[in-house]
Amino acid sequence: MKILIIRFSSAGDILLAGRIVAALKASGHKVYFLSKEKFREAAEALAPDNVMAVDFNKKGALKKISSAVKNENFDAVIDLQGNYRSFIIKSGCGAPRGRTARKNPIKRRLMVFFKWFLSGAHFSTVSENYMEAAGEFIKPGLKTRRLPGKKKAAAEIVLHAGAKWANKRWPYFMELADRLRLLKGVHVTITGLKDEVVNSPGLLYYKKKGVDNLIGKTDFPGLLKVIGRADVFAGNDTVAAHAASLSGVKSVIFMGPTVQQFGFVTDKDFKVIENNTLLCRPCHLHGGNMCPLGTFECMKSLDPGTAAEEIIKLSRRGK
Repeated sequence: MKILIIRFSSAGDILLAGRIVAALKASGHKVYFLSKEKFREAAEALAPDNVMAVDFNKKGALKKISSAVKNENFDAVIDLQGNYRSFIIKSGCGAPRGRTARKNPIKRRLMVFFKWFLSGAHFSTVSENYMEAAGEFIKPGLKTRRLPGKKKAAAEIVLHAGAKWANKRWPYFMELADRLRLLKGVHVTITGLKDEVVNSPGLLYYKKKGVDNLIGKTDFPGLLKVIGRADVFAGNDTVAAHAASLSGVKSVIFMGPTVQQFGFVTDKDFKVIENNTLLCRPCHLHGGNMCPLGTFECMKSLDPGTAAEEIIKLSRRGK
């Protein structure tokens, strides 16, 4: 079968579709992926048979991409976006079969409003919702490989500092690097974007033995390669975390304003470090840029010593 997957944005959500792309291809299907042009590189990282991209800022873009999709004569469309644009494309393409993934947006908004009163309820992860939508096209019992990464002689620890949303930025990456670089048989690489660590100038110019500082020095494909070679990844709730999961890299993730129950980053795929005693969590659907209470306690209370211990446990060779 020729199958189209629709997920326009964002990069992290696209990377979460990696498992179904691999499973569909392993099941013998030809897989196309439709994303926004801005996130083409993320879609290409999933290694589908073809990537189609659209820039909705251009006049007539929806009509043009709808026509292009229709001309491909797909047998099935899997809509992971679930908005009016993806509905129009899926409905008008003429594919005999179509499925749409559950997104649970109302439930997440209720959790932000009611805080932990909904935390005990059962929740499914975004990856599980994606797999449910694609399930009928995947061979039962199929095991798919993750993207391989070449390992180094020393245990490679990648620390990805920063995040798009300021409230998601754990403040102790420099302290964590100081602890890890002193361990025997461990090499540390720090990655991130310059504008996401502007409030930590010491980290931006951090240069010490046993550490490679690549902040601002990698493009998106380059970042994926660096993460793919890691033994352990540590970072915030960002696209880099999903890149680590895609490559099968063991990961420690710091969560503050967002929570596991949103379904994007959970203990099913990561070692999550968070403060579950705070009744103010979650405070924002995406993270936000200012702590509503002005304390930033959800991130400041996450100890770098505890993080180092968890990373050492996950490392195959670090001692």
